[in-house]
Amino acid sequence: MSIRILLFELHEDLLCELRDALISARLVPAIEEEVAPRAIDWSQYDLVFCPATSTVLQQVLAAAAGQMLRVRVIAVSRLPEVEEWLDSIELGAIDYFAPPFEQSQVRWLMQTHFPSGNLIAA
Repeated sequence: MSIRILLFELHEDLLCELRDALISARLVPAIEEEVAPRAIDWSQYDLVFCPATSTVLQQVLAAAAGQMLRVRVIAVSRLPEVEEWLDSIELGAIDYFAPPFEQSQVRWLMQTHFPSGNLIAA
C-alpha cells in the first residue's frame, strides 16, 4: 500500500518546511492551495495535513467525512500550544504536528498511523 499525502492550505512557510521533511523521509505529498475542500476528491488520499485553525480543520473534516475510515487528518501549526492541540484532536484530527519537522517525527507519524503501509508515497 502506498500512502498518498495531501498538504492542504498550509501557510507557505509551513508548507515548505513540511514538504521538505516529507520528501527527505521519502514521502511525496500532493499540494493543494486555494481550493474549496468540497472540490477535492478525498478518495485519492490517505493522509491530509491541514492548518489547526478550527475553521479550516472543520471544513476539511466535514468534506472528507465520507472517506473517514481511510482519510486521516493531521492538524499543523507553528504554535505547539496544548490548547490548540487538544482542540484539534477534539474536532477530529488524528494528530497534531508542529515544527521543526524532523525526519524522525515524520517516520513516527507514518508508523503510528500506517503501521503496515509503504512509507514511499505515490
